[in-house]
Amino acid sequence: MISTFQIFAEEKSAGSSSINAFDLIPNLEPEEVSDIERSKSKAVFKTNIKNCNILLNGNFQGRSQLALMNLGEGYYLLRAEKNGYKFVERFVYIERGKAKTFYLELEPNEEDKTEKTSDEVLPQAEAKAENDGE
Repeated sequence: MISTFQIFAEEKSAGSSSINAFDLIPNLEPEEVSDIERSKSKAVFKTNIKNCNILLNGNFQGRSQLALMNLGEGYYLLRAEKNGYKFVERFVYIERGKAKTFYLELEPNEEDKTEKTSDEVLPQAEAKAENDGE
């Protein structure tokens, strides 16, 4: 299995250094941290939009708000996504003996909004033009 440290986003030409995923995707600091039993871990993932898909290292885990117990210690690539919104990806660090809460904000996808707006506006404009012509 490949660890997140081994993921390379781009290889540069020979003699120059490569860029890894940590250079491209920022870390997400936990909103809240508390101590729990030393052998356990807990991660809670919250979003500003309900029922977002939560993925860790590309694997679907559930929908927000989501609590996961006893993940292995290390970095995970967290992704939150929902139709009509831009997805958000961040690296999170999970450690034994800690309960951490992570919060992600998704923004509306402007392309989806533009399409809906133009679809909604056209029928209204056509109806107004018909009424004005009578």
